[in-house]
Amino acid sequence: MFFNIDDLEIKNSIMKYKEEDEDEVYYSLILEIISPFIYNYPHVVFHASEDICSDFYEYILLRFKTILNSYTISKAKFTTWLTVVLRNRYINFLRENQGLNNTEYNISFEQDLNISDPDGSNYHMVIADKKNYNLDSNEEVNALIDKITSILNEKYRVLFHLYYVDFLRVEDIRFLAIFFNRSINEIVKGIDKIKSLIVDKYEKKESTLVKLAKNYRKILESQESGDRITEKNAKKYQENLLNEYRATKCHPTYESIASFCGFPVGTVSAGIARIKSRIKSFEKELKNI
Repeated sequence: MFFNIDDLEIKNSIMKYKEEDEDEVYYSLILEIISPFIYNYPHVVFHASEDICSDFYEYILLRFKTILNSYTISKAKFTTWLTVVLRNRYINFLRENQGLNNTEYNISFEQDLNISDPDGSNYHMVIADKKNYNLDSNEEVNALIDKITSILNEKYRVLFHLYYVDFLRVEDIRFLAIFFNRSINEIVKGIDKIKSLIVDKYEKKESTLVKLAKNYRKILESQESGDRITEKNAKKYQENLLNEYRATKCHPTYESIASFCGFPVGTVSAGIARIKSRIKSFEKELKNI
């Protein structure tokens, strides 16, 4: 079980840290609050050893200020955001350490299980993850978004930004304000409402991911012990979890987008289908970011 983090306390500390120009006192306080959560993440989710937990914690510490500066306070729980960050960083950590002799580093259940979504919704997960949680790729992501929006007319660009709402930029919010003739504040409030409706989806997906990791370990243990019955049952449970994971789409509903825009739901549905078709040519570039 993760250590509890008081949501109000951590958000207030982060707000004061940023208001005081990255004050070291608040930085130390933030680190003190969330260090147990970070340190124990590999063990809780991936059943990693204490040595790996320690190595991963040092890996995060070297990047922590960059990670912290990427956080934007919202209605969503801080731990929901942090868990997604740690998941992505842990995968990067494993990949960077694959050359080590320690075989524990070479276990990546996400690669073995092939949990990617098959219907093209990887645009949401991959671009959003890279935009928000992997700042090294920001320039490439921004360039890709610019390329995509340059081939869309204004109406389709509106739908694109709202459907892939997690990587909205300041310039995109300005565009929406001009398009709808609304104030920036009105647009931001509307976007916050859309995003609040998908927080539960992120939490459900992350919960399923934790279950997959624990079950994956159970499969490995049953294979080592030769317990074929347990292995068979665990693999069956794995398929159910995978179906649940893939079925949880972390993008806004057509209804919420239609409500924001004042468009019919059918118009939103048809528009997003056309957008997905038009941006297929960017799939290769997306994978290389």
